[in-house]
Formats: sequence, structure tokens, C-alpha cells
Amino acid sequence: MFFKLIQKLNYKKNFPYFVCTPLVYGIGAASEHIATAVAYAKRENKKICIIKTDKLQSLLNYRVCNNSLFDSLVFNEIETRKNLTLRLINFLIQSEFILRRSLAIILKKFLKINIGENFRFALLGSSDLYSEKGTPEYRKINPLSIEGSKINILSKKKDIFYQILSKKGLSKKKFVCLHVRDGEFYKDGDRRPYRNSNINNYIELIKLLIQKDYTVFRLGSRPLSKLHFNDKNFIDYPNSELKSDIMDLCLIKECEFYVGTPSGPLDTAYLFEKPVLVTNLYDLYPSFPRKKNDRGLLRTVIKKDTGQKLDLKEFAQLNIKYHQTEVLIDDLDFVENTSEELYNGMIEYLDLFQDQNQKILKFENNQIKVNEFLKFRLEEIYNEEVVKKNYFKEIRNKLKKDIELILTSNFGTGTTVYQGDNRFSLRDILFFQNKLEIKKDKKFFFRVYATHEDAGNSYDAFRTALIMQDNAKEDVKWSLDYANYWNQNVDKKVRALPGFPPFQSGDTTLAQRRYDFVQNNYYDSFVKWHQETSDFANNKNYIWKI
Repeated sequence: MFFKLIQKLNYKKNFPYFVCTPLVYGIGAASEHIATAVAYAKRENKKICIIKTDKLQSLLNYRVCNNSLFDSLVFNEIETRKNLTLRLINFLIQSEFILRRSLAIILKKFLKINIGENFRFALLGSSDLYSEKGTPEYRKINPLSIEGSKINILSKKKDIFYQILSKKGLSKKKFVCLHVRDGEFYKDGDRRPYRNSNINNYIELIKLLIQKDYTVFRLGSRPLSKLHFNDKNFIDYPNSELKSDIMDLCLIKECEFYVGTPSGPLDTAYLFEKPVLVTNLYDLYPSFPRKKNDRGLLRTVIKKDTGQKLDLKEFAQLNIKYHQTEVLIDDLDFVENTSEELYNGMIEYLDLFQDQNQKILKFENNQIKVNEFLKFRLEEIYNEEVVKKNYFKEIRNKLKKDIELILTSNFGTGTTVYQGDNRFSLRDILFFQNKLEIKKDKKFFFRVYATHEDAGNSYDAFRTALIMQDNAKEDVKWSLDYANYWNQNVDKKVRALPGFPPFQSGDTTLAQRRYDFVQNNYYDSFVKWHQETSDFANNKNYIWKI
């Protein structure tokens, strides 16, 4: 309920804040959500408010990926002001989050029902920018850019970071971040092997960077595959005493450039607009290099049934499934970049990195054609109709036979007139009434109700008519114009009527007798004169103020 309210407020022009509740357990998703929300807030001239849903983590079975990502960022001139409004919004979001998360856990534990991520986490100010009715749309993503929305880290936090580096004798050295997702990550090495890479294939690349006077920080979370290489200028950071949330963030923010596979920290590098070399690419859109001077090395893609190698264009033309990181791909092999490919790619990238600030780089014709094709294909994919998963069917199949799942919905719309104290014109009204019930006969039931209504273009017809009349001409002005015209043009005609009662001093009923005389004997003429006078008053000095 509160989520919906705040979501609506986000897009109200007169609401000064844009509230974002990123997905807290994944650093990649959180970084992308923050970057997108900041871009939108900047464009709409709103103040960004990042809210971290972090209550009862152990009890509710989740973990915040990096607290500093939510607590230590500075968004240019856009600041979160800790006022009463934002404290109230934070309280409402945290409260509903706890209720939703608790319900999801109960349903999973007792009924084996898995509730979607969009229910369990708010995802305000992020996911709603990407989609409408659950369908990704390129037209919503494309205009957003973090260009000019420099996202920084609190200066006092960076000072601590450099103090730590100084103690280790690293503060004056230029350094590079390297992140290679491996099979130890969430212990999913056999589930999606194309997302993982062998860190030992990067040894020659690391040696090259050290030869070029760079210190290399390996990023990641324990446990990690062991790297068979030792050098004073190579820091196995996750296994060192340096490891902390703020160090994770500052290393990416302050590095010369970032080298890594498609994984969460890559999006953090994009958040800080760092130069990037993406290795072992297996999709073309979510993780593809985003800036002009970024580069990427695509894996060799092979059809399992035929052994055919797919070129870039053939791979790009495959449907959206093959360009979504969360989807399992069983019919293709994604062969890792070799040590030689990584080494040569690094040589080319170093030349690019060293020259990019000294001259204007121009793309070759082939590169321009590739970029144009990928942009066209990206727009094409994101405008394709995505079939939503039938969650209710899935839930129903998991329910025991003696447990019922009931979903009822009523929908109504129309246009009519309603007569109450006033007369109302009800135009394009909408009503949604929904009930979700889970029950076991004579044992338990759980019901959730939701009603949504939209008055559309309805209005109070009587009050509107009065306002229109008043705005057309004030009552006093109309009365004066009516009286003046009647006295100057009609009164003489009335007094000339045969039998018109003459003036008699002290006659208190004269006005009434004259009125009755005209009404009874010359009614048609009276109506005609009244209409003539009214027409004059209606049209003289006509002013429309609305």
C-alpha cells in the first residue's frame, strides 16, 4: 500500500523528491538502480533519496551487499535531506518491507510458494523506470544517462581509504581493479558455468599491467579460486586485512580503470563512470561496454548440436533469452577467452587508455556499422512482447489438493450522471476490486483485499455551471445592465399599455397590481421584453475568465 503511494508521488511534478529503494542484496543490481534513479532525478530536477531496506536481516533471511554503497555516496548537488517527510517515508517503506518479507517467508515455509522479487523488495524508483506492465521498453531506458551526474564518495570516507593505502605503501601508486567471477560465487559453478571464468587465465594480463607500473587489486568475495601467482604489486584483496565495505567502494571509484567479467562490481564501475575493459562477455546488452572508450572481449559462442561458431551478428539476432544474465542457456557453449586473447586485448586497451585524453578517437567504418546494428537490435529486442510468467498457475500446481487458492477480481468502467445533494457527471470512471484467498476448509484462511478506483474526468456539473456563470459575468454587473436596459427601452412600452394602473400617492400595492396586470393581460409581450433585456445583459461586456 505504502509502496504504491510513494511510487505515485515519485512521478508527481510538485513532489520534490525521487525515492529509490535499490535491491539491497546484489551490488550490481543496486548500483544500476542507483545510477538510473540519480539520472532520472537529475533530469526531473528532483532531490534523490536512497533508502536501504536493512531491518531484521537475520530473521528475514537476506543480507545487504555493501552498506557503504547506500550510506557513503554523494550525488552532486542532489542531496538527501533528513527532514520529517523523508523520515516518515523511510518508516513507511521499512514497515511494509518487513510485512511483505515476512509473508513471503511464511508462504514459502508452510505452503512451498515462492513469491516474486518485486513483492519481497520494494524496488521503487528503479524497476518502474525500465518497464510498463512488466515488459522492458527501450524507449524508457535510452534517454537516461548519468552524464553530468557525477556520483562520488563522502570525502571523509575517501580520506580513510587513502590513509589505509598509505600505511601499506600503496597511496602513491596507480592501481587497477580486476574482478573475475568464478565457480565459488554462491557455489553455482555447475549451474551457469558461462558466467564464470578461470582466474589463472589472467596471469599474463596481470604481469603486463605490473610491467606497466600498475598495482593490481583482485576484487571479490570469499571463497575465491586460488590464483597461482605472487607479486608485491598484486594484491589478493578479498583474502587480506584490507577487506571492508568502504574499501570495496573506494577501490573501484579511485582506480585508473576496471577489468572484469560481467558481474555485480562491473555495474559499480559503471556507476562511477570508470573506464572499463569487459572480458569473457556472454551477452551483448546488459553487460556490453557502455561508454565510447570502453572495450569488451566476447566469448566464442558455439551451437552444441552442430558445433557451429556464431559470429557477432548471428549471436545478436538470437531472441532476448540469450541476452539476459539470469536465464539458463543449455543449447550454446560459451568458450572462455584464452590467456593470449586476454593479453592481446589488454595491450590494445592500454594503447587506447593512454591516448584517449590526448586525441579525438574515431571509429573505423566497421565499428560504426557494428554499433549501429547493435543499437537497432537492442531497441528491437526491448520492444518485443515479453510473455509474463503465470505465477498463479505455478502456485496452484504446488498447492495440496485440500488447500484452495482463490483469486477474484471485479472491473468496472463507464460514464453516467449521479444525482445526490448535487448533480455529478461521472466520466470514464474505473473500479478494480480484488481478493486473494488461501484457505483450508475448517482449518485456516488468509485473505487480502485491494480496491483501486479512478474518478477519470468526473466533475460536479451543478457547481461547474455556477462557476462558469459567475466567471462569465458577475451577478451585480449583470443586474445593473438588466435594470439600465429595462428602464431605458422597455419601461415606456409597459407604461403605454391600455389600462396600465396609474400612480397614486400612498398606494402600497401599486407594484404588485402593475405586475399582475402585465402578467394577466400581456404575458407574451412581457416574456418577449424580458428575453430582450436578458440577451442584452448576457452579451454586454462579455468576459470569460476560465
